[in-house]
Amino acid sequence: VPLVIYHGNEAWGQKRRFREIIAGPVEKLRPYIPDFEYILYDLSRYTDEQIRGGVLLQAYLLIVRDITKPDIRGRLPRIFKFLAELTDSESGLRALEVLLRYLFNQVPDLKKEEAEEMMGEDITIQKKEVIMTVAEQLRREGFQQGLLNAIEQGLTIRFGADGQKLMPRIRKIQNIERLNAIQAALYRVKDLSEFHQTMAAKSRKTDKSGSSDYH
Repeated sequence: VPLVIYHGNEAWGQKRRFREIIAGPVEKLRPYIPDFEYILYDLSRYTDEQIRGGVLLQAYLLIVRDITKPDIRGRLPRIFKFLAELTDSESGLRALEVLLRYLFNQVPDLKKEEAEEMMGEDITIQKKEVIMTVAEQLRREGFQQGLLNAIEQGLTIRFGADGQKLMPRIRKIQNIERLNAIQAALYRVKDLSEFHQTMAAKSRKTDKSGSSDYH
């Protein structure tokens, strides 16, 4: 059964029959074009009362419906009310982690303390741990991306196109200390050859695991 779930700001404007939205030499191909009508769920037109189902389904539908709204912050308490009702089972906490990651990414100024407060006083330890984990992961990812941007800019300034060629290898490095060392070395070395030697030496010294070697 063809199904479209839409949650954009504007009303869905496409025709509902598949054959009517196909471009090209329609007449010649018409006998071979499947002809069906899809079911449309335009969530942007649903009220709170019309969004029904289990706790997880309602939480998800509210998030995707409201995430692009200008007043998303005013809608968060209702969303977190449903998130607080998710079970502390493995599947429930996994779903919570996915939804929280989406919320923290889409509402950049959302703080973990606010998330905990909106879940209410009865928030469980397990849910607090999930919130803390997601917030810390995103913080590290943001810091790491900032370092990578600074390194790429430094490589370009110092060594031009030859320096940029190193970025695919550097982007594989997950160790924050290693990335800090790379950024610091950029402005100490005399040339690209010395930069390679410095980074290879630091790789052998600071990382025994081999998970993010620079060779």
